[in-house]
Amino acid sequence: MKKSLIALAVVVSAVSGVAHADFRDVFSIDGTITADTYESKWEWTIGKSLAFQNTTKDMTEDNKKLIITQGSKALILAGHTKEAFSVASTGSGAVPVISFRDYKGDVVELQNSAGQEGKGYFSLPMKDSADSDLGSVKVNVSYAGVAVRSSSQYAEVFSVEAKDNSHIYYGGVANPALNRGSTASGVVSGFGGKPYTDLIAQVQKAKPGSSGQPQENWRGTFNMVSSDRVMASSYVLGIDQGQTIEASFNSPVLKTTAWSAPLSVLVTYN
Repeated sequence: MKKSLIALAVVVSAVSGVAHADFRDVFSIDGTITADTYESKWEWTIGKSLAFQNTTKDMTEDNKKLIITQGSKALILAGHTKEAFSVASTGSGAVPVISFRDYKGDVVELQNSAGQEGKGYFSLPMKDSADSDLGSVKVNVSYAGVAVRSSSQYAEVFSVEAKDNSHIYYGGVANPALNRGSTASGVVSGFGGKPYTDLIAQVQKAKPGSSGQPQENWRGTFNMVSSDRVMASSYVLGIDQGQTIEASFNSPVLKTTAWSAPLSVLVTYN
């Protein structure tokens, strides 16, 4: 009997303990912050591929060198804002960064041509139709970015520089950039891009009455950050009339040979 009573007491005690157990749960305070997607405020296009027909008579250096002079402007890449805007801080995904790769997947850097403003070149590996290495191609190019920033006094028209990946067009503008906004705008419009007059219209639409007579002799970097101003911009990269494409073959070309030097373009946002 005693053992049974003890057992019953243990059972009662266990039940009583559950009734008075500590209570623990979570009252959640949470929410969602939606990030603005500034990538949609930019628009990009790639140029048409180039194809050349030459004979071995056009070659020099014992049929190992072919120099092609571009007869008309050939666009490689163009981009622009679809509307003027600004962001509150860096890292908002508003800054387009441009990178290039060759057919092997290796990074290709845009190099400046001996200190010439707005002039540069790519060095690309060249392949045949079977993807075998043929040599290299030097593609001489022109580049320019123009930006307009709102102001209560005048429209500030800049030639765009890019010194690190917090600046728009980094990777697609080698230093030095063109020294004046009006000069950069001329290059941009020459390749079919938006000139500064179109960008001023974007700025005035976003901030009516903000910009008067344009001031064109500016050069600088842009990260699209401002608390009280808006910006609009456009960019081009292309082969200008008279610039050259220089193909250097590893071996003399003595038979019909198809060659190519693909350049892949990637625009990401910081």
